[in-house]
Amino acid sequence: MRRTSSRKKITPQVGIPLDPVGQEALELLARVFARCGFEPAATAQAFVEIGDRVPAALGRNGTGSSTQSDDAAHVLTLWFTEPEYLLEGKPRPISLRGATPSIENLVRRIQPGPTVDAVMQYLLATRTLRRVGRKYVPRARAVRHRGSPRSQSARSLRILLGLLRNIEHNARPRRAGPSWPEFTADCPQFPVRLRPAFDVRAEKEALAVTRQKDAEMRRAESGRRANEPTVPLSFGVYVFEGGRERPK
Repeated sequence: MRRTSSRKKITPQVGIPLDPVGQEALELLARVFARCGFEPAATAQAFVEIGDRVPAALGRNGTGSSTQSDDAAHVLTLWFTEPEYLLEGKPRPISLRGATPSIENLVRRIQPGPTVDAVMQYLLATRTLRRVGRKYVPRARAVRHRGSPRSQSARSLRILLGLLRNIEHNARPRRAGPSWPEFTADCPQFPVRLRPAFDVRAEKEALAVTRQKDAEMRRAESGRRANEPTVPLSFGVYVFEGGRERPK
């Protein structure tokens, strides 16, 4: 007589295949753990066990990585800076398609080129644009991802990869080149009652410096020489709390 196992069968979670962005993020994360001295096999096993505990519903809106957030953000940069797209210093309402000024024309300036439909889908899903008759105008210069799970998940992966690339670059020997900027300010006992006011000020200041760097990068892009080498460049600011547990 065969004994029936009492162990509960684990139903594999269905998801999409790991894409190159996800693969690179995992590889760089593994290198961070390896530099900290953690045993690779134990780290891999822990990752599997953690993955088994993640609710399957967490990925119901996931579509893997995407460059839509970068493309949409650059469309906004052009919309807020190009003279023909401004009216008294503010973004003017423009049509979806057609000659300048139009969203289609803005999208065509991005290389490698995304599709107009993909960028519009992203801008509308994140409520970045509002309609003015048959035209569109931005609600703000920054894209807000909260409330749009699909765009937020893809954007989060790209932010994570950016941080990991920064860490990987700065872990190289000094002779490999200058470090990339990475700074944090820590406070071990910040009063909870002051967090809301801190966040309001931090967001205002972070938006100001981000817009400044966005404009600086746009000036450099528009003034680049013919056929000179270029590289995708990003500037970001973030705030987090917790994580000061001391090793036992």
